[in-house]
Amino acid sequence: MANLGSKDRAAESAPSGLTWLDCTLRDGGYYNSWDFPFDVIQNYLDALAGCLVDRVELGFRQLQEKNYAGFAAYTPNALINQLVIPPGLKIGVMINAGELGSTAVEIERNLAIMLPHPPDQRISFVRLAAHIDETGSASIAARILKKNGFEVCLNLMQISEVTDEALREIVSRLDPACADVLYLADSLGSLKPREIVSIVKAVQENWPNPIGIHAHDNGGLAIANTLAAIEAGATWVDSTVTGMGRGAGNTQSEILVGHLDSIRGKRGDTSKLDKLIDEYFLPLQLECRWGVNSHFVRAGELGIHPTYVQELLNNSVYSSVEIDAAITELGRTESRRFSRVLLDATANSAITVESSPGTFDQRNVFADKEVLFLGSGRTTENHQEALELLAEKIDIVVSANLFAPINQSRISYNIACHPLKIVADATEYPFLGNPIIAPAGLIPSNVRASLELAASILDVGLSTDLRSLPSASIGNVILPLPQVLAYGLMVFLSGGAKRILLSGFDGFPSDDPRRIEEQTVLSRILELDYSGEVVAITPSKLSLPHSSVYKILA
Repeated sequence: MANLGSKDRAAESAPSGLTWLDCTLRDGGYYNSWDFPFDVIQNYLDALAGCLVDRVELGFRQLQEKNYAGFAAYTPNALINQLVIPPGLKIGVMINAGELGSTAVEIERNLAIMLPHPPDQRISFVRLAAHIDETGSASIAARILKKNGFEVCLNLMQISEVTDEALREIVSRLDPACADVLYLADSLGSLKPREIVSIVKAVQENWPNPIGIHAHDNGGLAIANTLAAIEAGATWVDSTVTGMGRGAGNTQSEILVGHLDSIRGKRGDTSKLDKLIDEYFLPLQLECRWGVNSHFVRAGELGIHPTYVQELLNNSVYSSVEIDAAITELGRTESRRFSRVLLDATANSAITVESSPGTFDQRNVFADKEVLFLGSGRTTENHQEALELLAEKIDIVVSANLFAPINQSRISYNIACHPLKIVADATEYPFLGNPIIAPAGLIPSNVRASLELAASILDVGLSTDLRSLPSASIGNVILPLPQVLAYGLMVFLSGGAKRILLSGFDGFPSDDPRRIEEQTVLSRILELDYSGEVVAITPSKLSLPHSSVYKILA
């Protein structure tokens, strides 16, 4: 078929031979359900044309229906035809090879559904996203698309997960006639520039056509990896506006433009792009929160698909500690491809606990004692000096998890109950220098054996059920959720503590749904028939009796 797109610039994209492709609407759509306002899409195309972008990937073509997804999830021709495509800019779409089937008949039938051939066809290129084990079916699809007149890019995903030697072998089996460009996608964002160079060189040995680079920023190296790929010989480069893309995002278009201006020897006009970023993309980024952070970096190093982190970050129920612990747990599983089932199983393990009653009788330690219970909130650090002095006068000092806001020698016990946090911290327990109070059944067996040998674990079991009211018996606590504040209070109160002084349990902000959960459980505990007094002695948003560490010291 004859494509009626913009003038072909494949051979003259720039003096250097570089072709610049922006895929903001497609990759960025993972954050806003591909729902970009139509006027924004038009302004976006005009802005990128001013920057001398060569290709724009408008979005996906796919068979699968989503609950709701916007224009860029399906890119219907009827709406594409309402766009004014700037001269010299070619537009295209991405198709996931895994959705096409495995036989030539299935693939051709599904491609005909996704890409019918209307006379007003404006799509001129198609990118086929394929995992390494999907290259066979992707090659079949590429040949069909080429036959139908499309420019074809074959995108190999998760290239960090194969060796250079294996990649050479895979590429050697690809027919160069099936695709115009072979793209290398660092989907997990875990590669370093030197590794990118090695991979590009390996592919060049068996691939005579252009090579492209699609870098993710999970490790904060997307721009460095993109430039390294260019130096190594890649001639197609991807980016997105403000880096908007799956996981931490991608190479940022507004940064890449300056480098490409220098490499290509031709300067674009970024004024429209700057205006669009200020008016639309930056406010959207504040809302959706893409961008590199420590969680994405760790996930990349552990070979975890970035969507796991993205989903955890987008759920305000999980604290940073819980997300970090979930990443540790995911790193022990096969998490290179995203699975909603695995994510849900990992997340559910954070709130569903069934640890058998323990052997520790909390009355033997806490009966008629005064307890200073230290959390990790900022107020503990703000009042560290006063708390150090108070710790000298208090019967027992307990620190939540591994947090040690004061000198560790002042800590009598550490306490933990969150399953993901325990898994993440367990290897540190033998080195605390004091016993830890925790459900022993949640501690990895090798660490538990070491603690039991040293008599450094005080086993208080924990069972959680969202319908449960807080209660406790000898060696056991029942709670709706595994909250360390609630667990600690139940251990101390059921052990007969006469007063519990809280510091560092600052409470969540008013707009955080966890605030209601934490306050609800706390209020129920305070209503129980225990004689012990519970008092916050540093600032806290929680509703409970308050005093001051300075009043106690006076």
